[in-house]
Amino acid sequence: MHDCDRLSDCPFFSDRLANMPGTSEVIKRKYCRGAYETCARRMVARSGGMQAVPADLFPDQRDQLAALVR
Repeated sequence: MHDCDRLSDCPFFSDRLANMPGTSEVIKRKYCRGAYETCARRMVARSGGMQAVPADLFPDQRDQLAALVR
């Protein structure tokens, strides 16, 4: 597997869940270093719209994409 191309500038990867290291590592392994194509944050960033990626959007919150990507 390859790492996400947005890894270096993703605030989520930079310890968004510092107080929950176990959960953080599971999410990072799944989305940042695994199936990053399914990451909601990456999808918003790559949508081509003017919408900024909300700071509180988690990689697994794809249910919020319709409201964010227009």
